[in-house]
Amino acid sequence: MNDIESSGTGDLSVECGDLITIRLGQSAGTGYVWSLVELGEGLVVEEERTVAQSQAAPGARGEYLLRLRADRVGQWPVELRLARSWENQSAENRKFSVTVR
Repeated sequence: MNDIESSGTGDLSVECGDLITIRLGQSAGTGYVWSLVELGEGLVVEEERTVAQSQAAPGARGEYLLRLRADRVGQWPVELRLARSWENQSAENRKFSVTVR
């Protein structure tokens, strides 16, 4: 089992059982937070949380952490969205696919 780091900007190719860790900066104090919009059925969420910067000033950037496990062979989509919960429009979308061998 491998642990693969990704910024969510490009397609990945992994082995079944591998863990994929995605870390994205966010400014939760402004209301902009990342969320998982789409996840292919061959991938499983192991962990999803916001990590605050230690000893950071109020309003400092934090980090969205998503850990996925490749559970089934196939090609699976992942889509992440950066947005404010009260707005319909997203500030950024990241779409990529994970090929599990």
